[in-house]
Amino acid sequence: MEWQPRWAGDLKYEVSHKNRMIQERFVVDLLAGSCSCRFWGLAGMPCMHACSAIFMKGDNPEDYCSNYYTPAAYMACYGTTLNPINGENMWPKVELETIRPPIFRVKPGRPRRVRIREHDEDRSQTKLRRSGTSVTCNNYGQYGHNRRHCPNPDITGNNPGSETAAP
Repeated sequence: MEWQPRWAGDLKYEVSHKNRMIQERFVVDLLAGSCSCRFWGLAGMPCMHACSAIFMKGDNPEDYCSNYYTPAAYMACYGTTLNPINGENMWPKVELETIRPPIFRVKPGRPRRVRIREHDEDRSQTKLRRSGTSVTCNNYGQYGHNRRHCPNPDITGNNPGSETAAP
């Protein structure tokens, strides 16, 4: 993408780019260290809009980065050595009572049948469906139906789904 900065006075620039049918424009303030896309304020380093304005001014973008990205700040944070610790078998033994979980109490009232779902959880799936399984008839062992809807008459005549069942 080619961003085109235009000087707007002081250290402010208007950076624009024509993206397909939309013309994008951002306001960059080099003195305040901000851009209207808000990346510079969040990350602490100039965004691509700010970099195009910095290049137009003739400066180095590294000069506009936050002090947290300097080697001195890195060494101040990670320069100290970490003291090693012994393994768990070398820890001193403590003669205290072990922590027990709280006592489970049954809450008053009727228990919930369905758990409370999170706000981002899909609420359309309320029942589990038996998809991909085949039903077997208990009378004859045939697939595709159960005993209640068996098209074959039961030998004893006790088939509830058959019209020819004995009274």
